[in-house]
Amino acid sequence: MLIKRDVNPFAKQFWTFWPEELYHKPAIGEKKNSALFGFFIVVLIASVANLLFINNELWQDELYTLDDFVLVPIGTTLTDYHSSNNHIVFSLIANIYLKARGVNSLGHILNDPIIVRILPYLFTLLSVASFYLLSKKIFGSLLTTIASIVFLTSLQTYSFGTQVRGYALEVLLCTLHFLLILRYKQTGNNKLLFLILVIGILELINLPSTLYFYGAIILLLVISLFADPEIRIASQALKSASGKLLLTLICGLLAGLSFFINKLPQLQINSAEPFKNSVFTLIKHPFAVFFYFVDFRYIILIPPILTFLILYRKKSNYKLSIFLAGSFFIPFLFFAIHNPYLIHRIWIVLLPVFSLLIAQLSIPFFTAYKRFLVPYAILNVFALIVSLILLKKSISFDDSRNRVRLDLRYQYHLFGFNPGRVLKQAVVTSAKEGAKIEIMERSIGGIQFYAQSMNIDSINLGNKYSNKIILITDSTLIPGKFGGIGYKVIRYGTTNHENYYKWFLLDESSHR
Repeated sequence: MLIKRDVNPFAKQFWTFWPEELYHKPAIGEKKNSALFGFFIVVLIASVANLLFINNELWQDELYTLDDFVLVPIGTTLTDYHSSNNHIVFSLIANIYLKARGVNSLGHILNDPIIVRILPYLFTLLSVASFYLLSKKIFGSLLTTIASIVFLTSLQTYSFGTQVRGYALEVLLCTLHFLLILRYKQTGNNKLLFLILVIGILELINLPSTLYFYGAIILLLVISLFADPEIRIASQALKSASGKLLLTLICGLLAGLSFFINKLPQLQINSAEPFKNSVFTLIKHPFAVFFYFVDFRYIILIPPILTFLILYRKKSNYKLSIFLAGSFFIPFLFFAIHNPYLIHRIWIVLLPVFSLLIAQLSIPFFTAYKRFLVPYAILNVFALIVSLILLKKSISFDDSRNRVRLDLRYQYHLFGFNPGRVLKQAVVTSAKEGAKIEIMERSIGGIQFYAQSMNIDSINLGNKYSNKIILITDSTLIPGKFGGIGYKVIRYGTTNHENYYKWFLLDESSHR
């Protein structure tokens, strides 16, 4: 029987520590074929949509990662941490994979980026698949459907989905780790503890900034032990599911930290150093990340709002989870205490938690109004398409205004990034005009890796007495005002305004 309760949605009776679904088996009734069809649709959408970026040209951070940490001896991959660009677990997998394929230099990869982009692509598909399958076992069909819609229509699933760094792998590891913790709490299957231990160690080694998220889960487990009225002595705590999880995570933390002990001198020279962001910046930080995930999908905020404003003013026994909410917001508290340089993209690891949190906040609404679920999915897909279109236009606008942005939502290299294409055009033009090729960058984008692969220095040596220069630059400024050059512009790329790198054919004979 439903009980009328306090209208205040933040009252104690509206909340439970662990998700309610852990204590109640998901309702049975969905046909097996229907479940398989849902799984197929989820994986199909992710696999097709991620093809959009799977052959994008490689940019600076990817090239630096490959050159310094992947196409090197395995010992170097495991021990060199002079830059946090080394996402060690990903670098190790990529190292072994490329060696198995016989790839030992950048040249082959530059001509065919899909060779290496296939790795993060597969990690992304595994993330989506494991998110769906594990969520369904834990939460049942309705919450899993809502959460999968949110996960699948998040821009980050695609903007990071094929990036040749450790982010896609980290999302996979954090998805497995978080959901297996919930699954263990639900089933008490001790075999899961070993998986939780190993995956936790790997996620900390791969992306050490995940420590904020990892630490938040440890804190929540400690709180759950103190809040459990059935636990009165230490021995009871150690035997409880939360106690076993806590010990497992602490062991994983110690193992992960021990891996970096001999790398402390290297850690001290990169972004681990305190930066001292302002209090206002730290306060708005979690909300900025939250709305980076929301993006243009304001539709996903409507069911949670209606849940609080309408459904809880009537009658409902559904309770929201402190653990889910805390898993999203508490990591920012640890970040604020550490206060390092603010890099939004490290929070990609919170995407699975964000999706589950939004879904749980939406459950009371969709339980009452299931007919809105299909329109909800369609509107979210439409919002994702709009987001991609506007992102492309925004990047094109930035390219025409000499602006570079890189954060959790905006990745300047997703559209119009053309180091390989512009250099190939320059080589062809150089052969026709007998011109030297000069590269001048305001921001380091990675074109120098391509120039080295194409032996641009040799081409210039053959044309060293030429009066013509092909200037390649990431600036739209008139060449006569750029870098002190005063040459006459013979012609320039017709698509300069929409590409990251622009080219100009200059006549040196008119130099003042």
